[in-house]
Amino acid sequence: MAQKKDARQRLLDAALELFCRDGYDGVSTRALAKKANVNEVTLFRLFGTKEKVLLAMLDRETDIRPMLPQTGLEPSGDVVADLSLIGSFMLEGMLEKAPLMKLGMTEMHRRPAMWKHISPAPVAALDLLEGYFDRAARKGLIRKVDSRLAATVFFSFFFRSMVMTTFLGKDMLMKMDEDAINGFCSLFAEGLRKR
Repeated sequence: MAQKKDARQRLLDAALELFCRDGYDGVSTRALAKKANVNEVTLFRLFGTKEKVLLAMLDRETDIRPMLPQTGLEPSGDVVADLSLIGSFMLEGMLEKAPLMKLGMTEMHRRPAMWKHISPAPVAALDLLEGYFDRAARKGLIRKVDSRLAATVFFSFFFRSMVMTTFLGKDMLMKMDEDAINGFCSLFAEGLRKR
C-alpha cells in the first residue's frame, strides 16, 4: 500500500514539474512515468488517463485550506495594517504557485474541467476576505459594503501583479514591494471608511 501511495505522489510530482514546464500537450504518459520512475502501466492503473493525473495534481497543489485560519480573519482595529498583511501573504502564495497558475491560464480554455480543480483556491481566498470585511463593518471599522465585491477588487490587485510577473518576468506597471502594498491598502481602506 505504501508503495502505491509513493508511486502516486511521484507521479503527481512529475506532473507538476513537466506540465508546468512543457504544457499538457507537451508531456506524454511515457515521460510522466519515466520522470516518476514508475511503469507506464502503473500510471494508467492509478489514474486511468493523463487528464486525470493533471486534475489530481491540481487538487493537491491548489488546496490552500490548510494555510488559511480556520476561524477567519479577525480585524485588529488597524484596517490598513490588516490588509497589508493579507495582501503580502496572498501575493507571496500566488507567486509561489506561479508556474501552476500559468499552466491553468494557458490550458483551461482547452480543458474547462480544470476550473473545478483550481477554483477552490481563489474562492477560499475570496471567502476569507469577505468574512474579514463583514467583521470589520460589524465592528464599525469600515462602512457596510458589498463584501464580496470588496474582496474581489482587493484580490484582483494582487492577482494582476502575479499574472504580469508570471508571464513577463516582473510586474511591468509597478514594483510590488512593501511600500506599494501599503499604499494600495491605504487607498483601498480609504474607500471603505465610514462616511
